[in-house]
Amino acid sequence: MASITIRQLDDDLKQRLRLRAARNGRSMEEEARIILGDAAALQVKAGAARDQAAAPDRDDATDDARPRRVLATGTQRVVLIIGGGIAAYKSLDLIRRLKERGLAVRCILTRAAREFITPLSASALSAEPAFTDLFDPTTEFDVGHIRLAREADLIVVAPATADLLARMAGGHADDLACAVLLATDRPILVAPAMNPRMWEHPATQRNLAQLAGDGVAVVGPNAGEMAEAGEAGIGRMAEPLEIAAAALSLLGKDAGDKTIAFSSPGSSSNLILLTLLKQTGSKAKPVPTGGVPGTYTQTMTGQIDIGWSVVPFALKDVNEGKIRIVARARDATELANQTIRANLASVSSLKTKRETIIKFMQVIEKSIDWAYTNPQAIEIFAKNMKVTPEIAKQAVDGFFPKSAMQIGEIKDLERSLQDALEYKFIASPKTPADIAGLFDIVYKPK
Repeated sequence: MASITIRQLDDDLKQRLRLRAARNGRSMEEEARIILGDAAALQVKAGAARDQAAAPDRDDATDDARPRRVLATGTQRVVLIIGGGIAAYKSLDLIRRLKERGLAVRCILTRAAREFITPLSASALSAEPAFTDLFDPTTEFDVGHIRLAREADLIVVAPATADLLARMAGGHADDLACAVLLATDRPILVAPAMNPRMWEHPATQRNLAQLAGDGVAVVGPNAGEMAEAGEAGIGRMAEPLEIAAAALSLLGKDAGDKTIAFSSPGSSSNLILLTLLKQTGSKAKPVPTGGVPGTYTQTMTGQIDIGWSVVPFALKDVNEGKIRIVARARDATELANQTIRANLASVSSLKTKRETIIKFMQVIEKSIDWAYTNPQAIEIFAKNMKVTPEIAKQAVDGFFPKSAMQIGEIKDLERSLQDALEYKFIASPKTPADIAGLFDIVYKPK
């Protein structure tokens, strides 16, 4: 047999061949022979199929020129669709995070995604071929987009750009990514990433509402600075650890029968946790653990499986990989328009100190405005919380958007009463009319 010499290949192709050979434990020459042999077999088979007008034999080991990975029993597969946008670089870290959690990952890169990262990078990290084209003869011979959709246990779209969300909502199938999304019957998780104004646009919100109605799960976006100079707000893609946690939850690998902490019965952390467990169908056991420092100790010493916290506490540990964020309060989407915390005053105080209470609320409102416009606020926050200014800023940008801190009236009271009954905070059903006399809102922002 004549020898094969690898020369006159462009650098990208040569690097692809080198990585594939290393992955399979072969020399580049051996790998080239196998590729040529598979290609020849595929060509022969395609000719036979045309002549016989018959479907290809799926039991034939050469029905796809791309090598297929044999997964360990019980291994679940995630198809990661990477959209175009600067956040695409985070998807490379997401591949690693998913694999760390025992998941197999296949990547699909949209045309726009390839402007930011290469298929080679995704392939090297996932240890599987990266897919790019709907009409790829090496995959579409056996209707590859259908196979990708069927062989996945979960499809993750990260970053999910405004354009990609719009095409998903419209049911388009004009490229490989959208064709797979339309052909699947598996759970879909999207991690939106876009400019804040694009995120707030009514068209984007309509598309999200349509996707939510279709059963698509959403993680993020977060608040913070954008890649564009001078741009900030809600639109940053959720961090890879957050997306990985959401993926595990959808795959039923979240908390199982483990214990999860909350502060005390009837607290906001209790309501948020109960809502998250209900949304995900988790059977984890809620356990009251008191304040944040005590909960941290119980978690780190193994007395509780999953703790609760309020940033910036333990945020440094998250950055260093010592702990990870499983879920955030805002993931409890059923509470999105519901007031779950309020400042309360006794009846006697409202009678004797009403003007003082009103002034107190006005001061809070002005303090919020000052805190989000004066850089000195970060320094004060850092000093009071005994963290670095960098950690303090990360906490504010990623967890405390100004919109969440604003003073407002009580919203969705009917839902609060339903929750109170369901979670046994009250003994019998109540309506807003039943408790109307209990509320005296002394100050409303203009």
